[in-house]
Amino acid sequence: MRFIELGTPRLRLRAFEPGDFNAVFAYMSDAETMKYRRYGPRSAEQVRDFLAYAISSAGEMPCRNFEYAAVLKGCDALIGGGALFHCDDGPELGWTLRRDHWRQGLGHEMGEALLRLGFGALALPSIQATCHMENIASYRLMEKLGLRREMPLPEAYGGAGGLRYAIDHESWLRSNP
Repeated sequence: MRFIELGTPRLRLRAFEPGDFNAVFAYMSDAETMKYRRYGPRSAEQVRDFLAYAISSAGEMPCRNFEYAAVLKGCDALIGGGALFHCDDGPELGWTLRRDHWRQGLGHEMGEALLRLGFGALALPSIQATCHMENIASYRLMEKLGLRREMPLPEAYGGAGGLRYAIDHESWLRSNP
């Protein structure tokens, strides 16, 4: 399957492009935005590496790692990213938004679109997501999307502890008729 562009009421989720560096660096280098990430704020070189990976992934056939640039419709501003990618223990979704776009429902829109991709076009049996144990906003969003807490991850996030959430196709279908 090829990379698929997605849309939500307020976002266009498209493949990353080389010209996205400044916008991606703005949120990936921000300490507050990256506070609960496993790897913390990113350097310019790390952002370049991420962009190279994301662009390369979108061109793979079949595409296995869907890395999306989240662009506001109307003004075309890149405000974050979302992903549905394959890990050793199954497909995982994730998202990051610029701080000035938190608490506006955009993460929820992105999560819904990624779940539709996973359970629709990709026909995945289940999807998981993880977060830092103290990232209340992230795990509340996972719960709002219908994911259920499965288990703590005591060694994750530099030993600070994490949480794993998941949803299977049947559960998703029941909540999205």
